[in-house]
Amino acid sequence: MKRIIVLCLIVLASFTVTPALAETVVLTDANPDFTITTGTTATVYGTSGANHITIESGANVKLINFPGSNTITIKSDSSKFTVSRSGATVTFKGSDGTAIKMSATGSAQMIVFNDIEFKLIIRDGNVFLGSDIVTKDNMPISSNNIKKTLFIHFYFFEDGEDSVPYSIEKTKTMVEQGDYSILSIFSEISYDKIQIQPTYMGLFSINKPKVDFQNEDPSGGTLVEYALELTEANCQLEKFDIVIMMLPHLDYGYPGCQAYQGVVTKIINGKEYSGQYAWLSGNDYGCYNKALMSHEMGHTFGMGHASRIMCSLLHSDSEIVIDNLTLMSLDCEPDETPTYFVTGDGYGIMGGYRGHPTAYQKIEAGWIKDSQVEIINNTSTIEIDSYEDKTNGIKTIQIPLIENNNGEYISYWIEYRTMPIVDYDDNGNIIRETNQIQIRLNIPKLIDNFGQTQENITLSFGDTSQSKMILRNIGDSFNDPYKGVKIIWEKVNSYNTHKTATIHIEVNE
Repeated sequence: MKRIIVLCLIVLASFTVTPALAETVVLTDANPDFTITTGTTATVYGTSGANHITIESGANVKLINFPGSNTITIKSDSSKFTVSRSGATVTFKGSDGTAIKMSATGSAQMIVFNDIEFKLIIRDGNVFLGSDIVTKDNMPISSNNIKKTLFIHFYFFEDGEDSVPYSIEKTKTMVEQGDYSILSIFSEISYDKIQIQPTYMGLFSINKPKVDFQNEDPSGGTLVEYALELTEANCQLEKFDIVIMMLPHLDYGYPGCQAYQGVVTKIINGKEYSGQYAWLSGNDYGCYNKALMSHEMGHTFGMGHASRIMCSLLHSDSEIVIDNLTLMSLDCEPDETPTYFVTGDGYGIMGGYRGHPTAYQKIEAGWIKDSQVEIINNTSTIEIDSYEDKTNGIKTIQIPLIENNNGEYISYWIEYRTMPIVDYDDNGNIIRETNQIQIRLNIPKLIDNFGQTQENITLSFGDTSQSKMILRNIGDSFNDPYKGVKIIWEKVNSYNTHKTATIHIEVNE
C-alpha cells in the first residue's frame, strides 16, 4: 500500500511541474500565471483578478472565468489567425493548429501576438478586437493598423556622444511608459486604429563637420537628408512605416522640430522609399519631449496645424489669405490687433500640444469614418457623441460654407469634448476645462505670420470673438452673421458608456 501511495505522489508532483500534461488547470490568486505548451489541450479556470496565460503554437485552450483585465500571450503571428464569436464567446483559430476559446467582458483583456497586441472588450453592445467589431463569421485578424516605427539617434562626431540630451533609454521611456506615452497617446487619439511598434537605434555619428550644415534650408535641408542616408545605411528603411530622427542642435539655420506632412516618397542612397518622416532637435528648441514628438508624428499622418486667431499686443505684418471667406470680427481692445497663431489652438495636439487632434484632422488620417460625420445643409437638431470616447456614433457635424477655387469646401466642424484640458485663466491660475462644444473652420491654405504657407489647417477664433467658437454651458450659442449659421447647445444626454450632446443648428436657406 505504501508503494501505491508513493507512486501517486510522484505522478501528482510530475503533473505540477510539467504543464504539457495538464488537461484541467485551476489558477489561484497566488499563482495567476500559466503556460500552455505546444500540443496540449487544456481547460483553464481563471481568478477574478488579472490572469496571465501564455499559449504556445499548436495548443488548444478553453479559458473559463476570466472576468478581469487579463493578458493572453499567443506565441504566433496575428496573420495566421481568424476570429469569430458566438454571443460573448470569442474563438481564435490559427493555421498553425492553435485554437483558443474565451469570453469577452466589459474589462479590457490584452491579446498579445508576436507582431501586435489588441484589446478585447465589450463596448456599446459590440465585441471589439482593437478597433474591429468581431462578428459571427470567421474574419482574418488585420495588422494594417500596426505602424512599425524607428526612433534613431545621432550626434556630431566633433562634439561627442555626451553633447546630446537624448538616449535610447530616455526615448524608450517617453514612447512606452506612463499614461501619456507615445504608445498610449496614439492608441487613444486614433480610437485604437493605430498602434506604434517601436524599434530603437543609435547613437550614430554624423561624420561631417557642423559647418557643412549651418546654412541649410528651413524646409528640411541637408542635415535631414544626410541623416536619412545614414539611417538607410544602418538599417533597412523599407522595414519601417515611420522614421523619427533625433538630431543634434545647430547654432543657426536648423529647422528644429519638423516633419513631412503625410506619406512621402524619397530617393535615399539611390533607392526609392515611401514612408512617414519626422525629425527633432534635441537641444535649445525643446523638441525632445512627448508632446512635440506626438505633434510631429501627427504631421506624418497628414495632419496640418490647429491654429487660432485672437486679440494680441503682438502685431502680425503678414497677410492672412483665406479664399472667398470673410473672417468674423474680433472684439479687440484699442491697443490690440487680431493676430494669427499657427499653433494657437490650445485644445488639440496639432496646436497647443495637448488633447485630441481636431475632427477634420482625424478624418484626414482615416480615423473617423464617413458614417460618423453628419453633414448639415438645412436647419436640424443633431445628437453627437462625446468626441474622445471610442464609440461608433456621430463624432463631428460638418456645415459646408463655401467652395474655393480648387473645389475644396471650407466648413464649420463641431465637436463635443468631455476630456479635461488644463488651461489658465486671465490671472494665470490653472483651471481644468471640460464639457465643451468646440467649433472650428478648416482652411485649405493660408499664409501664416511667418510668411510660410500652411495647408489643411483647422482654425479657431478665441473667446475674444464676438461670436464665440467654444460653448461652455448648455444654452450657449454661436452666431455667424456672414454665413447665416447659428449653433445652439441644447442639452447633454448620459448613457452607460458615454455622453452625447444635442445641438440645434439653424441655417439660412
